[in-house]
Amino acid sequence: MRAYLSLQTVALAVVIVSMAYQPAPAALYIDEAEVVKAVKSIAAAVANGKSADVAKEAEALAKKKADLMDVMGGMKVRKEESIGFGVGKTGPGIEDTMDGIEALIQALAKKEQPKDLVKKHAADWVQAAAVARGIAEVAGHYGDIVKDNEAKKPNPKKWKEFNDDMKKTADEFLKATKSEDPVAIRKAAKNLKDSCENCHELFR
Repeated sequence: MRAYLSLQTVALAVVIVSMAYQPAPAALYIDEAEVVKAVKSIAAAVANGKSADVAKEAEALAKKKADLMDVMGGMKVRKEESIGFGVGKTGPGIEDTMDGIEALIQALAKKEQPKDLVKKHAADWVQAAAVARGIAEVAGHYGDIVKDNEAKKPNPKKWKEFNDDMKKTADEFLKATKSEDPVAIRKAAKNLKDSCENCHELFR
């Protein structure tokens, strides 16, 4: 009996040691810097009207296992510890508005901006709109992964519904910023803001 128990103990010890020294699993997601570079490339394709490239690059990024939080992070405020892209080189140009694409959309949705200010910053706003549209394209590939807040499991049908609406409203926002029409910009910004907020009620 003693011999049997000793052999059992040794065998168990071997298993424990082998488990302890297993190699660490590969990283789940690609590096943030690679995500940022890819999203900016997709945004450039959006701005240039290259829809085929947008779809191709977005699918490729999703297949590389880019963390969706990193992808969406481009919308956040630009600061040292953030991957937020910001707006242009110096910010959105709207008083009391933080330097982030999401903040820009919220500000434009809240109030119609003066024509001279729109004209001055339109190019930067167009680029911000292109980033939003590019992010929407990438996000479309995550319907089987992201869990909704209610069922606590993926809801691909609802995700696609929200994502299609974000693509549509981001396209409208891009068109409006290119037109430099203050009324159209505010309307499109509000629609995009509402689209994002509706999605975040279920997926956050």
